[in-house]
Amino acid sequence: MTTDQPAQRAATPLDEAIRPALEEQERNNAAAKEQEADDLWTDGDEQPFIPMGADNAGNLHYYVLQSESFISMSPDKHSRNNMIFLAPRSYWEANAGNERGGVRWEDAARYCFRLTGNRKFSPDRTRGLGIWDGGGGVPVYNAGQACYTLDASGNIIPCSNIAETGIIYTRTEAAPQINTPPLTDAEGRLVMDYLAAVPFREEQGHLFISGLLVSSLLSGYLAFRPHCWINAPAESGKTELRNTLLELTGNFSLSFEGAESTPAGVRQRLNGNAVPVLFDESEGKDNRRGLSNIQGHLDNARSATRGGVVLKGNVDGTGQSFPLRAGFMFFSVDNQLNRDSDLTRFVVLTLQKKTGPDVSPTLERIKTARAAMLAAVTPEKLIARVLREAPAVKRNAEAIKKALEDAGESGRRAELFGTILAGAWNLTHSGPVTPEYLEDCKNIVAASRLAVAEENDSERCLRTALEYRDQNEGGLLLSELLLHGIPTGNENDQRGERRNREAAARNGVALKPEGGTPKTLFIACGHTAMKEIFKGTDWEGGNCKGALSNLEGVEFKKERLLSGTYRGVSIPLHLVFPDRFPPTEEPNAPDDIQNDGSEPPEPEPSRFATERDGTPFDDETEPSGQTPAPCPPVPGNGQEESNTPRKQPERPSPVPETCTGCHPPARPVYDASPGHPDNPKGLPGRPPENDAGRHPPRAAISQQSTSPDGKPSMSQPITPTTLKTS
Repeated sequence: MTTDQPAQRAATPLDEAIRPALEEQERNNAAAKEQEADDLWTDGDEQPFIPMGADNAGNLHYYVLQSESFISMSPDKHSRNNMIFLAPRSYWEANAGNERGGVRWEDAARYCFRLTGNRKFSPDRTRGLGIWDGGGGVPVYNAGQACYTLDASGNIIPCSNIAETGIIYTRTEAAPQINTPPLTDAEGRLVMDYLAAVPFREEQGHLFISGLLVSSLLSGYLAFRPHCWINAPAESGKTELRNTLLELTGNFSLSFEGAESTPAGVRQRLNGNAVPVLFDESEGKDNRRGLSNIQGHLDNARSATRGGVVLKGNVDGTGQSFPLRAGFMFFSVDNQLNRDSDLTRFVVLTLQKKTGPDVSPTLERIKTARAAMLAAVTPEKLIARVLREAPAVKRNAEAIKKALEDAGESGRRAELFGTILAGAWNLTHSGPVTPEYLEDCKNIVAASRLAVAEENDSERCLRTALEYRDQNEGGLLLSELLLHGIPTGNENDQRGERRNREAAARNGVALKPEGGTPKTLFIACGHTAMKEIFKGTDWEGGNCKGALSNLEGVEFKKERLLSGTYRGVSIPLHLVFPDRFPPTEEPNAPDDIQNDGSEPPEPEPSRFATERDGTPFDDETEPSGQTPAPCPPVPGNGQEESNTPRKQPERPSPVPETCTGCHPPARPVYDASPGHPDNPKGLPGRPPENDAGRHPPRAAISQQSTSPDGKPSMSQPITPTTLKTS
C-alpha cells in the first residue's frame, strides 16, 4: 500500500503579494528572541565582559560576567552570532548602532579590537582550582563555585572571583567548600598518627609524607613545589595509602594511571588547576609507550616545581600554553628518577612489606589509626586549616631553609626539606616554628639518607645498563647475565655460562678477564643494543660514553664481542659488583715505623697493572679447576709466547702470589721522587691510573647481597659505586 504525497504547488501571484508580510513577521520573531536574551543580562551600564587581551597567535580573549566563562575568538570569528555571546543586542546598539536602530556589526567587531587588541593576554591572569597568593601573601582558595580568603584577623571569609588586581578565579566544577571550622591541632595529629602507623623504611617517613600532603594542597600559593616518589613492593599497602590520601583531599586532587595516561592528557586535565596529582602504577619499564609516558609526567613535574609554562603547537599553526603548578606523587615498585637535578625536587620514600610475626599487629594499628582519622577529618576541614596556616607555612619554610643552610645543607636541598618540614609542622601546630623544632629539623635531615645524593649521573647511567631486562632471556637483568656467565669450573655449568656470556655480549657488554679472572666490565657504547637499553633516558642517542667516562679508573678501549670489534669503556669490576669483587686494600705501614712528623715512610712497591687481550672467556682460556694453570705471560718481559726465563730487569719487583716460578717479576716499580730516572723533571705528578698498589680504589658505597651458592641474588639490583672526585 502506498500513500500519495501532495504535489508541490507552483507559486501564484497571491504568494508573491504576501511574501513581504511573511518576511517582516520572521524579523519580528528574531527580534523578540534577541529581546529575551537581553532580559537575561543585568541592567545598568556595567561592562558585560572583561577584555583579557590578545595572545601571540592573534586570538582575543574575553571573560563574560553573566555566564562566568571565558571566550576566545580569532578576528575573523567576530561575527554577529558570536558577538551576542559577549553582550546583549542593546549593548551593541549603544556602542555600534546605526540610524535605523540596528547594529553595524563590523563596527562592533572593531570596538572589541580596540578594547582587547592593545592588551597582552597572560595565562597568569586566570587561575583554576587551588589555594593561590592573592597578593601580599594573602591566600585565596578557589573552590570552583566559590572563593575564600583571610581577613585581617586570619579568619576565613568568602570573596569575589574577580580580584581588584585583575586576576580572575575561574568557575569550574565544585571542589570542597569551606562550610565547617578548620581542622584543629588534635585532629591534625590524627592524620600524623595514621601516617606514623604506615610502615615506611625511613624513620621519619610520616613527617615527610604529611609535609608533602600540605605542600601539594598549597601548590598555587608556594613558590616552590616539592614532589615525591613512593617505592612500594607488592603487599606493602601502596594502594591503601594512595586511596586514603585521595579520600583526605576529596575531589580537590586528581588521580591517574601513570603508564597509561599521556602527559598531554594530564596537562589538559589540570587546565591551570593547582592541586595534588597522584600517579599509580608508574613503572612502565617493560612497555615502551608506558616508559615514555612516565618520563613525560616527570617532565611535567619538573616544570611545575617553580611554576613553569609548557607551550605546545597546534595543527593550525597556533600555540597553546599550559601553566603547571601542582604537587606530584608517584607510586610504583621502583622509581624512574634519572637526573641529578631530581634530588632537589623529589623525596623518595619506601614502603616496607608487612610480613613476619608482626604483620597482624601492624595491620591492626594501621586500621585503627585510619578509622579514627577519617571519623574526624574531612576534606573541607583539612583544606580550611591549610588555607588558614598558608602564610605561616611560607614563613616557616624560609626559617627552616636558613637553619639547614647554616648546618651545611645545599641551598636547593634546604629549600626542598624546608618546605616539606614546614608543612608537617603546621598540620599539627599553628603559627611559627619553635627553636627546638629547628634543631629537630637539622637532626632529621642530617640523619636521613634522603639528605645524601646517593648517585650521580655516571652511577645512574651504569645502573640503567645493569638493570636492563633482556626479554629474550626470560627478562633477566643484564647484571645477572654477566655474573652467571663467570666460569665456576663445574663442567655441568659450562654450557649455561657460555649462553649467558653470549647473551650479555649481544647487549653490548662483557666481563673481560685478566689472568683468567674477570677484572673489568666492557661496555660497547656504540653497540646497536645500547639504543634500546638507554631509550627514553638522558643517555638516549649514544651519550652514555661521556657519562661513564667519569667513573674512577675508566679506560677507553676497543674490544671484541662475538663476531665484531667495538669501541667503548672499560670499568674496574669493583665499581660494578663491589661485594663480589672487592677493591684492593691499601697496604699498611710497618708497625715499627712511627709517624712523628718526620718524612713519611716510602710506600710499598707496586707494579703496573697488566691486561690480557682476548674475547670474553673463550673456552681455551677458561680454568678447568683440575690443575693450577701457570701464570699468564706478562707483556714487556718477553714472555708473550714462552715461559722460558729471560734476563731479569734492573730493579726486580715482587712476584705475583699465583706465580709458580715460571717467569720473572713484572715491570719495575714506578718511582715519582724528584731526580729519579722515572721522573727526571721532578714533577709532583702522581703515578699512572693503573698503579693499583699506590692508589687503591675507593671503598664501595653500596653492597649487593649474595645467595648461599656465591652467586648474586636476582631479587636485588646491582648498584654502581665510586666516581672520580676531581
